[in-house]
Amino acid sequence: MDYSGYSDAELFGLLREKKPIAEAAFAELYSRYATRIYNYCRTILRNKEDAEDAFQETFAKFYQSAQQEREMTNLPAYLLRIARNTCLNMKRQRRQEIVSFDEEYMYPTRDDPDREEMLKLIETAVELLPDDLREIFILREYQGYRYAEIAQALNISEEAARVRAYRARKQVQKILAPYIKDFAQHM
Repeated sequence: MDYSGYSDAELFGLLREKKPIAEAAFAELYSRYATRIYNYCRTILRNKEDAEDAFQETFAKFYQSAQQEREMTNLPAYLLRIARNTCLNMKRQRRQEIVSFDEEYMYPTRDDPDREEMLKLIETAVELLPDDLREIFILREYQGYRYAEIAQALNISEEAARVRAYRARKQVQKILAPYIKDFAQHM
């Protein structure tokens, strides 16, 4: 059966049904959100193997949580919260230095060397942000989450999400200002 026309809430409810129905509903939800959740895990953990582990654990926890009676109003934010908690727990448990991640997960590749240089500068600027601002910047600017989704996932107010995103953008601009000025002079 094709579940593509079902809402997230309807699919979430079907996860408590018999195995074939639950598996089909899960497959549809997975196809809708797997890429976003994996990219989030990859961005936060900056390690492919850890990201894959967190990603799998996120969907396993999500499936288990669906077995409880609960109303689902914002599934993307709920999945993001599970992924965030999973990633933070992994970071705490392993207490490892963050390794840089491949550009291909955040930026499309192009052959323009000036563009590549600017993308590396932006990536460096984002890396310099405090963790809380970096997380919101990535969720908003790279992954396209709405402020309401970010607020729900991070358990903060929507206004706090807006303020932190604004601060993150301003800090990135401040970090990049000398490079942009230099870059513009060489154009």
